[in-house]
Amino acid sequence: MPAHHYVEHVEHGCGNEVTFHVRWNDARMIVKLDYNPSPDATENALIKSYTSAGFSSDEDEVDANQKEILDAIVRVGASLFDELAPPLVAPPSDLHSKLYPPSYSFELVTVRDTLQLILQGSHHFEMPRDQKMSNERAVPPPGLQSPEPEIRTSSFQLEVEKIPQVQRYLTTDIIVVEDLLGDGYISHVLVHGRDMCAKVGGDFDGGALQRELDCLQKITANAAQQMVRVNVPKLLGIIETPHDRRAIGILEEFIPHPKSVQLSTLAMAENIRIISPKRKEAWATQIRQTVKWLHDIGIIWGDGKADNVLIHPDTDEAWLIDFGGGTTDGWVDEDLADTSDGDDQAVERIYEFLELREATQQSRLITYCTRPVIDVQEYIDAFGEDWLKYAGKNI
Repeated sequence: MPAHHYVEHVEHGCGNEVTFHVRWNDARMIVKLDYNPSPDATENALIKSYTSAGFSSDEDEVDANQKEILDAIVRVGASLFDELAPPLVAPPSDLHSKLYPPSYSFELVTVRDTLQLILQGSHHFEMPRDQKMSNERAVPPPGLQSPEPEIRTSSFQLEVEKIPQVQRYLTTDIIVVEDLLGDGYISHVLVHGRDMCAKVGGDFDGGALQRELDCLQKITANAAQQMVRVNVPKLLGIIETPHDRRAIGILEEFIPHPKSVQLSTLAMAENIRIISPKRKEAWATQIRQTVKWLHDIGIIWGDGKADNVLIHPDTDEAWLIDFGGGTTDGWVDEDLADTSDGDDQAVERIYEFLELREATQQSRLITYCTRPVIDVQEYIDAFGEDWLKYAGKNI
């Protein structure tokens, strides 16, 4: 059985080091590439190309360089990794085991012109007696040290002091039904028999999960107070670690998705043109109304796009997900990130994605008409002299 492996995340320094966290079956292989004084060392070229791609902000180039490094790691370490973490007949079922697997730390280094995986800390730099020779890493003979697993935990912690009324659940009490992103970071889970969606943060989170927690807490509270149903997942709980009770994640309402993913999100629609206009208009209206309600209570959706709209398989309603903020190229302009105008732009582009041109213009007018200050010339510039037939009684 081939190994189940992928890159969990990548850390990089100031152009002189890169660390890959690679999930390998039920273990985590942490592989560091560090600057080697030898100018011809393979790892130096890999670090340089990866860093250059990062500075260029070209995602395709970053992905290509990431794959190049992962391929190098797999070529050198696959047999060792398989010994340390053989394929499982059944994966671990609890969230804790998913998040905190046995970990092994290595360095990918050039030794005598050959790329090798070395147990981290088992080598040192040694200046050759012949100063004309390049610096080279001296490593212990094989078999002197065998890797021992360690359990690594993140220092990540959510601020939850202001929401004491939300139920807390331990990672060990949460059963993973299906991994939706990574091993445990976003997953369909069972908590005391109830379906939920678990989202867990980490040191690489960048504040996105804290933003989602704050938004969902406010949305859930306002919806309950107003006694309205909003097509946004409710906040159901906080995820804590058993050993130190750190809040590391959230539990929210699980929105089921069909076995066929063609309509699990708007972006998954294989051919938007074959979907009936009535159905698309219903989705677009639901999205627009939900965004307006969010703005009324002071919440910004953030990263609005078709990928972040789920279509419920039972009700065929559009649900908004992902309140981590930020923008996606082609959906929200960078200068409008995390603003109501950015949300309005996302809604307009979702209308365009659904090929609802007339509805798009009406959506833009609704945005204009609900502004506190109305500029008539602004309407004329945006919609032409016939803007009155759209604006009607709204102005």
